[in-house]
Amino acid sequence: MKLHPLAAVREAGRRALLVGSSVLFFTTMAATTLHVGDVGLALLLTPVGALLGAVYGAAYHLRFSYELDGGTLAIQSGVLSRTDRAIPLQRVQNVDLRQSLLQRLLGLAVVRVETAGGGQTEAVLDFVSRGEAERLQRGIRSGTRTTTEPDEAGPAPSPLFELGDVELGLYALTSFRPRSVLVLLLAAPVGLGAAGNVLLQAAAPLGGPSSLAPSALASVAGVVLAFVGALLAVLTSIALSSLYTLVGYYGFALTRVEDDLVYERGLVRRYSGSIPLSKVQMLTVSEHVLARRLGYAGLRVETAGYSRGGDGGRGRGGSSRPDSAVPLATRERASSLARSIEPFGPLEFERPPKRARRRYAARYLAVVLLLTALLYGVGVLVGDLAYWPAPLLFLPFVPVAAHEKWVNRGYHVGPEHVAVRDGFWRRTTRIVPYDRLQTVDVRRTVFQRRLDLASLVVDTASSGSLVGAPAVAHDVETGTVRGLQGHLRERLSVLRASRFVPGSSPRNA
Repeated sequence: MKLHPLAAVREAGRRALLVGSSVLFFTTMAATTLHVGDVGLALLLTPVGALLGAVYGAAYHLRFSYELDGGTLAIQSGVLSRTDRAIPLQRVQNVDLRQSLLQRLLGLAVVRVETAGGGQTEAVLDFVSRGEAERLQRGIRSGTRTTTEPDEAGPAPSPLFELGDVELGLYALTSFRPRSVLVLLLAAPVGLGAAGNVLLQAAAPLGGPSSLAPSALASVAGVVLAFVGALLAVLTSIALSSLYTLVGYYGFALTRVEDDLVYERGLVRRYSGSIPLSKVQMLTVSEHVLARRLGYAGLRVETAGYSRGGDGGRGRGGSSRPDSAVPLATRERASSLARSIEPFGPLEFERPPKRARRRYAARYLAVVLLLTALLYGVGVLVGDLAYWPAPLLFLPFVPVAAHEKWVNRGYHVGPEHVAVRDGFWRRTTRIVPYDRLQTVDVRRTVFQRRLDLASLVVDTASSGSLVGAPAVAHDVETGTVRGLQGHLRERLSVLRASRFVPGSSPRNA
């Protein structure tokens, strides 16, 4: 099978632009700096380079082929150096489809195939027709060769969840995108400049002959200027982050097709992909502090081929699969869907001992005192000691923060799952089935050893990657942690042994 013919046009144009611009740059530099040749030669060679790039791009397209044959996806690529790859379908974790606005208008899609191994997308078909993309997605999911025509319907989907307008708006307000932090650097100078002009215009009539008034006004203007600029930068970054989330998660819908969760989302760019239930490693229930107060939560499903990144839905290798199976829903609805994926009972969390709360208070107190000392040192250097006590205003909040941290931490050990909870601003509850455990470790810092505390780290195949987060039960009694470690290791050994016993079920071992 070949890629769509328009892929040849795109590849030829891309290669022509790349090679042509490179030839123009190097020949111009050689003529002006090294005095080799002249600019006329550069203008002559640039179209030749662009033509060669276009020919290479077209040849790459013609030499690229793929085939879904039995239990493998075979891909042949390369012009001068040929590469033959065979991807066993049993290793495939996710099959994602991505469509830009232009691709949607032309009926095209990009297919990305992720496997459990490696740190990037295993295969990218850029691009095929939408019908062919859906055929490949169905064929890879089923693990067998498919002869279904593109216009034939696959298995009937079972709707599970649709993101409503209220949920979408609340999710946009509570999902800050890290890339929006860059806006702080761009918006702050603009905000400061605008606020400065307003303040200077307002202060001009008040200057008069006295030198005291302008000096006082300048000090007040500096404080107001800094506040207004910071406020504008923060509001701008929040607005852009919310807009990015609104556009990216518009029309989010989750359905179940046989043993896969299939999602679609996006207003301008349309994303579609699958989450194989058989390869789920861990469930994560996420609750932003605002959403938690209103009774909302999100659900993330992690497989061995994917771990959440910070791009609001881009996994390793640039995958477009979302970081959530359910971006935001009522807590009851999110819990119901989580239990339909992994049937677990009620979660009753055991909190850390109360001496851990004193540890958190001491940590926050140390931060406040350190900031105070740093400001004092800066004040001594610049000769302005007016603001160094400012961090001390946070002292009353130290016990409150320590208590909230303690309240929102805990662990639960059930008959078939282990769950851990952590976080105040965004509380996460990670639920790991015993038969997905990889390692169970005990970690103790110097400060934990002094209080006879330890942390239990539960690793799965998804959290073992560079960007995956393991489930960690923080600050548990050392003796309790040792007992939990032994229990989980014993349970894991029983489950592994049951896999080699014909007719046995790991879940009932």
